[in-house]
This record gives sequence, structure tokens and C-alpha cells, in this order.
Amino acid sequence: MAFEQQGSLATKSIELRQKLNALLEARDSNAAIQSEQIIFDRLTSSELTLLNADVIVTANEVNQRHGTGVLINKIFGDCANIFSIRAHNHYDAEHDFGDLSAVISVQELSRKNVFSNVLQAFAQCTPRQVICIPFDPDEILIAIAIKELFDVPLCMYIMDDNNIYAKGIPDPLMQEALTKSSLRLAISPELQQAYQHKYNLKFWLLPPVVTGELIHMDIGTVPKPHNPKTGIIVGNIWGQRWLDLLRQTVKGSGITIHWYCNAASKSRWLQFDPAELAQDGIFFRDPLPEPELAEKLKEYAFAVLPSGVFDSTETENNQAVAKLSLPTKVPFITATSNTPILVLGSRESAAARFVERFNLGIICDYHPNSFQQAIEQITRSEMQTLLRQNAQTIAPSFSDAGIAQWIFQSLQRGEPIDHRFEQFVSPLESTEY
Repeated sequence: MAFEQQGSLATKSIELRQKLNALLEARDSNAAIQSEQIIFDRLTSSELTLLNADVIVTANEVNQRHGTGVLINKIFGDCANIFSIRAHNHYDAEHDFGDLSAVISVQELSRKNVFSNVLQAFAQCTPRQVICIPFDPDEILIAIAIKELFDVPLCMYIMDDNNIYAKGIPDPLMQEALTKSSLRLAISPELQQAYQHKYNLKFWLLPPVVTGELIHMDIGTVPKPHNPKTGIIVGNIWGQRWLDLLRQTVKGSGITIHWYCNAASKSRWLQFDPAELAQDGIFFRDPLPEPELAEKLKEYAFAVLPSGVFDSTETENNQAVAKLSLPTKVPFITATSNTPILVLGSRESAAARFVERFNLGIICDYHPNSFQQAIEQITRSEMQTLLRQNAQTIAPSFSDAGIAQWIFQSLQRGEPIDHRFEQFVSPLESTEY
């Protein structure tokens, strides 16, 4: 068996050299050519660690400090043979994902040097397929290089927009990546429709999933909250403006909020003093493991979700997040506790549309009077029963059971192997591609 693998790898070595020569112009230095020879030699050596790896390419570290990291770990964390590649370190290099992991820096590099750097990263690994979760151009270039060098199928799974409302990824690069993809996934119906319309290519929906064992299906049982005037916030708040508006809304309202946050104490984007936050009625709590957080959620009558307002104060990135991304916390709250959700901000956000579409809560303005009225409405006994029953109805659809294999098999097929998430698309206008 080992002999067969070595022979196969030797063949792959020749193919890769030919492909690289075809894809890139001749090298400018003998040193670069010699370095590539070393890489090819290592591909056929006993140092090879992973054969036919599933490669996951991300913008930054996969960890519990941001929703994308949480979701990637939930989908792929139990998979064997994962090679995790990231373009940047934004979280102090805190990364615990994959059998192998690497940081490939491609900033300000020519395409041929990007390809060369990518090839070096595969000195101990051969890929079977590549899944890219992009936010910046760098990880897209890396994914294209892997796809082109090794002739493996590419999946683009877009969780956050940085091309339509935000402009971080140039159109030609996004067009190239999407055109070369065998499978294109979007995290929300809004993002799916926006990218289909812009690029005239079919996208499939894959919303955030939830650990199956945590899904709450105790039909007919409505938990009695400890205090109907106390709500909970789960996870990060993705904009200073959203936090400032939340504080203005809660202050003096008589409502208390407990904020279980992933990374606020180490946040690069929020500035606040926990003591001053508490004076406004918002009490910072340390993050909890998901099983404990799911149980903690059941103690509250409502969860608060700050979102976008889409006025002149909204930054480009926050507008993109709010309009098109479905936060991972929304399915988590809905599926694990059935707790009603109060969305603050515009009804045009993806979170607000989801909550209204399935009648899981209430949307209100960032205004103390609106907030108080919404709390009074959402805590009524009959409303609690209705909203929680609606949540129970859709909760099983978010199970993560088998979802990694669903992605892998769908990528090999070029379309979803089943249409388990289509119920979330049907309320929107559908277009054939």
C-alpha cells in the first residue's frame, strides 16, 4: 500500500510541476526553481502527513471568540484529515482546528508568488477538495491556487459579505472564484439572493447549524423565566455604534440585560468600561460553554439582539453584516432554548427578517419607549407560548448531524445531495440558475 501511495505521489509531483509551469511565468531566480524542486521532492517523501485532506481556508483563526470560528468548528471540528489554512492572525494566534494548520501570508504578493507559497504549504499534504470561507481577497487567492494547482473541487461558503455592501473583495476576483467553484453556499436567504442576482450563478443555502444534542424539543413546556424584566444577550456585538445605541436604549428603562459575550474583554472593535455598562443596566458575564449557555438561556423570557439601523452612522462593514448575514446566535437561541428574540434596529436586517418570517420574536427601534413596549408585549404569557412553539417547530432543521458529510458529498456532486434547508428560502423570490 505504501508503495502504491509513493508511486501515485511521484506521478502527482510531475503533474504539479507541469501545471505550475503552465499557470505561472518562468521563475526570475534559480533559488526559486531550486526551492520548488525541494517541495516536489518532499511530496514524494515519507514525511507526508495527510493524504487527500479536506482543506478549509479561512480569513483568520478558528476559535470560540467569533461566530464564524464557532460555526466552522461545529461543522468540521469532528472530521479527520482536515488541513486548516488561514490568511491572517487576528486573535493572538489562538487556533485549535485541523490535523494540520498553516498561516499563508499573501499580502502584496504577485499571483505567481502566491501559488509558490501555497505549494510550499502542501509539502506534507495532498488535498482532496477545498472549502473557502472568505472575508478578504487573500484567502480567495489561496483557495484558487489550491484548486488550480491540484485540480480539486472548490466550494465557496460565504458567511459575511465583503463584496456587495462592503467592498473589501474586488468583483473580478470574486467572479473568478465563484465561476471556478463546483458548489456555492450562502449563510442566509438574503445573502443567497444578493449574490445570485449580482453574479448570475446558483447559490445554495446553508444556515448556521446547532449541536443536535442541544436542540430543545420539549413540546408543550414553556419555561418560567426567573425575572420577566431581565433579558440576555448572547455572543458578540459587531459594532461600537450598535453598543452605544443599546446603552442609550436600556439606560433608565427599568430593564436589566445580562451579556454573555465571546470576546468583548479582548475585542478589537468595542470600547467600553464594564462598570459604566452596569450603570446603564447591562451586566457583562463571562462566556459559557454551549451546553451551559443553552441551559442558561431557558432562564430568560427574551434574548436581545442588537443589529443595524442603516442610517448615515452605519459603517460599511456593519451594514453588510446586518443586511446579509444571519448571526450564528439566532439559530442557537431558537433551537436550544426556544427563547423569544427581541431584535433592535431595522426590519431590513437578515436577523429581523428571519425572526419575523418564522414569528420568533419582536423587532423594535433603539428607543427606550419602544423597547419598554416591546418587552411588555414579548413577556405576555400567551406571546411566550406562541413564540416558543414556533421556535420548536423549526428547531430540528438546524441540527448539525452529518452536516460536514453533506457539504463534502454535495461538493463532489456539484449540488446539494438533499434540500433540507429549502424551507428557509421559500418566502423569498426564487430565481432559476
